[in-house]
Amino acid sequence: MIAVAAFGVASFVAMTIGMVEAEVEEEVVVMVEVVEVEIVVMVVVVDAMVAVDAMVVFPDAGKAVLPALTAAYRTGVVTVPYRIDPGGKPGVNYDTWIGDDFANDGRNWAGWINKNVPGGGNILFLGGPPGNSQSIAEYQAMRQNLPETYTFIGQTPFQPTNWDPTLTQQLLSADIAKYPKIDVIVSDFGPTLVSSLPLFARSGRPIPALATTDGNSLSCFWADSQAGSPFKMVTVATGNDNVRLAVQHAVARATGGQVPTADAFRGPVFEDSVSSRPNGVQCRRDLPDDTYLSAEISGEQQAQIDK
Repeated sequence: MIAVAAFGVASFVAMTIGMVEAEVEEEVVVMVEVVEVEIVVMVVVVDAMVAVDAMVVFPDAGKAVLPALTAAYRTGVVTVPYRIDPGGKPGVNYDTWIGDDFANDGRNWAGWINKNVPGGGNILFLGGPPGNSQSIAEYQAMRQNLPETYTFIGQTPFQPTNWDPTLTQQLLSADIAKYPKIDVIVSDFGPTLVSSLPLFARSGRPIPALATTDGNSLSCFWADSQAGSPFKMVTVATGNDNVRLAVQHAVARATGGQVPTADAFRGPVFEDSVSSRPNGVQCRRDLPDDTYLSAEISGEQQAQIDK
């Protein structure tokens, strides 16, 4: 029997628990440890998990987690970080890193912005923790694919929110006060914006066009806003299925099975409120807010996970 442990920032790992459970065979015991953003906590927890056979880690703090990954790897635990690049090298610090083509998300956002907010404008990019590889890659791709008539305002390459709704609200409140013109908001974790976007209406301003990732809470907020504060929105798949590939690698390496050839996940555009291609905005009021309809596992299955 093999045990697989998953670690990472609470907001992201919590939403991927069902994907881990759905991917792993019956003979595999899944141990999911959700920890808070603080780097020290994650490192301590990863350091302590030396009794598992395989470890899947979302290293949201980037290179700060590398020493803990390396220590686990050197004890013989199959160690597979995913999504955020922790630095280091496969075969030295961990078994393999399963990335996500975040530049593809940035290119998709840039193409949509160029088409739906034509002529240029001010873009506010709200990213994750400082220095994380995901937000950096997305910014670089957007900058490379947008003409100079589009200006990134605020901190660049992105304004760090730690993907935390409370911090996002605090920062966006300050941004609204500081910048009289915000044409586009880009966020690489869209559901964190739900409690913040009403700040525009309270300030007597329209909600800017939004390029982000999907989530049922966000889609239903969009639907509720169309009567009084309409805005354009495009989402890419949040990337829950990224963890599926990481788990497949971890299980195969720990059991001597066939290791997948793919080593990265590429998420597609999921919703477009303007073109409705490939989908219009998908609000499912019969499902929980923290449902991600872009995922391979169905919304109904996700709803049953915590019951």
